[in-house]
Amino acid sequence: MDNLDELVIGEVANDQPCLYSLFNVLGLNESLVCSILEQAQIAGDEIEAAMERHPDERDRVWSTFHLLVPTGVLCDMPHNVYRAYCAEMLDRVANGEDTRLATRAEMMMMLSATSLKTPLTHTAISVYCDLFIACFGEDTLIGVEEGLDYVQAQPYLKDELLRVLAQKAMQKDRKFDESKLRRAP
Repeated sequence: MDNLDELVIGEVANDQPCLYSLFNVLGLNESLVCSILEQAQIAGDEIEAAMERHPDERDRVWSTFHLLVPTGVLCDMPHNVYRAYCAEMLDRVANGEDTRLATRAEMMMMLSATSLKTPLTHTAISVYCDLFIACFGEDTLIGVEEGLDYVQAQPYLKDELLRVLAQKAMQKDRKFDESKLRRAP
């Protein structure tokens, strides 16, 4: 291909340029690129929402995009889980809380991954349900309310499991950097 436009733009389908050739050149999968772009859109939406929730901390919230990059258990998460992760991380930044500890979304994804390999304990199921409700609200579990009473575990066991999960998935270098503070628009 001698023409750079052909290499970058690819063929035109329905008068819409496609980046298929660029994806091939860079070794990228189109669905991966679309997923990354969707995550960037979600992060931007959540930053806007957090700035409305925390008007006095707009600059701090605006400067947190680097903390919203998915790592570890979040790399292959559904978009609704990523949205919950972003909202919690942004609230932590606005409230001056530790951003290194695992979020509820990260802990939920850890338990989900574990459940695919081995059965969860009663306590783990109870924590998983609590994390799910914390991320998505009780109204997302319509029709299973009766089962939730069954999975309730001893609070001290749940607290200990949450502490262990938060520590295990800790991102030691995921800190809000005051030197990156920028003025929000």
